[in-house]
This record gives sequence, structure tokens and C-alpha cells, in this order.
Amino acid sequence: MQKVEKWRIKKLEATLKDITSLLLQYQQAEWANVFLHYAEEAQEIYFSQNFQLWQLNNLIRNIRFCFKNSQSLYRLPQEIIQQEQQSQLESDLIKEFHQLFHLLAELEERSQERIH
Repeated sequence: MQKVEKWRIKKLEATLKDITSLLLQYQQAEWANVFLHYAEEAQEIYFSQNFQLWQLNNLIRNIRFCFKNSQSLYRLPQEIIQQEQQSQLESDLIKEFHQLFHLLAELEERSQERIH
């Protein structure tokens, strides 16, 4: 049985919008646009009458792909963490990424179909 509550999708949307805002402040406009697009996708899933699990799984997969070794976004959190001192913006961005990873793992776990 799948158990993905709508509020979790709304939380994903809010987190993606927060990351978008922080990326814009961090002069990462291209990545901000990507995350804004993902926030809009999450919103569409949230408001859809017939929630399709495959849509959520595709969104999660696409978000995770942004953090693969071959993507420039993969290096950004590592570079920030390795700095001796971080600005408030950098700390906030790392915090939001951490929240996003936790939320994605939670959604993946809840989207698994279990057969008893």
C-alpha cells in the first residue's frame, strides 16, 4: 500500500521554492530556474485530481539527477562545506539541501508499494 500524503508534496514544493530563492541570491540563476520548474511540477502533482505515483517518482528521480557527479550542482554543497567560514546564505542553502534530501528519501520510502 502506498502512503504519500498530499501535505508532503506541498512541503516538497515549498522546499524547492526556498532553494530557488537561495540559488538566485547565490548567483546560480540557471539552477534556480531548474528548481523553480521542479516546484511547479510538485504543485501540479499536489493539485491533480487523480494523483499518479509515477509523476512523483519521475520528479524525485529528476531532482536527484541534479546532484550526480557529472552536474555542477553536485560540487556546490561540497565547496561550501569545505570553507572554513560560511555566510548565512551558504549555511541556509546547505540546510535546505539537507532538508530536500531527507524529504526525497521519505517520499521514496512512502511511495514504495508493499504487498502483504
